[in-house]
Amino acid sequence: MKHERTKALYQYWDKVRGGRRAPRRLEIEPSAIAAHLPNVFILERVEATSYRFRLAGTHLCGYCQRELRGRLFTSLWPAEERSSVLTLLDSVTQQGAGAVAGLEGKEPQGRRAQFELLLLPLATSQGALDRIIGSVSATDSPYWLGHWPSVTWGIRSTRSVWPDGEPDNVVEHLPVSVSP
Repeated sequence: MKHERTKALYQYWDKVRGGRRAPRRLEIEPSAIAAHLPNVFILERVEATSYRFRLAGTHLCGYCQRELRGRLFTSLWPAEERSSVLTLLDSVTQQGAGAVAGLEGKEPQGRRAQFELLLLPLATSQGALDRIIGSVSATDSPYWLGHWPSVTWGIRSTRSVWPDGEPDNVVEHLPVSVSP
């Protein structure tokens, strides 16, 4: 993790988690991360291969120049990268791993900007992982960012984050709930 916002959200999530594999989604207090909310989003797993934005911060919506609430997360990615994005999302909800990814956003005129993506699981009261809290933060700030859309996103690097240092083999067998 390179960006201060990414580190801060992770540290908050880890503190609320309290040694469990993930905090409950109702334990997340927006006021505790108020300074980072413009970069924060929450995804809901609606089907086995569909993750929809429940909330999206103003910076993320500004990077894309559109409201993201209700849209599929994969809609931000070119078709050839969507299966990789789904694999990353599935690792979060099925295995309980956090993920950090280096992204490149490209706007229609070919200008590029670099971003850092963080994905962390959230649990239901029954313990199933059906939501993801995350953030997208620009690691450079070109003058055009927020004025022209980053219509093409690409993953440049990924890394799993196991809060306790290694995967818990039991996590792979835990239930995953899907909201109707």
